[in-house]
Amino acid sequence: MEKWARMYGSQVQFLMVCVESAGVAVNFGRMFDLKSVVNSFIPSRGYMPVGFGQLGCSGFVVSTDDGCFVSRKTKAYLQYGEDAFAYVEQLLLNVFAIKPLSHGASTKGNAIEE
Repeated sequence: MEKWARMYGSQVQFLMVCVESAGVAVNFGRMFDLKSVVNSFIPSRGYMPVGFGQLGCSGFVVSTDDGCFVSRKTKAYLQYGEDAFAYVEQLLLNVFAIKPLSHGASTKGNAIEE
């Protein structure tokens, strides 16, 4: 996600939300050198969103800048491998007309299948 954030710059805001604890969020921030990604956590079960969210390896949630959801869950890395990341990049291109400012992630160019 940090690689994407650097590739897309201010065109896209990447948000990582840890559902475990603040400590785990901090450790992820250090482990993955998160500088361009907003790193956060959910303080308790009462704050958990209903119907949205999952582990990043199972897909990502994508929304517009005004909070409208475009995808509740993209392709899962665990099932599609690197094609899952290419899917997100194509979603950014096809839905938002956003291209990377620099290269660095998968950018395979696979078409999006809905």
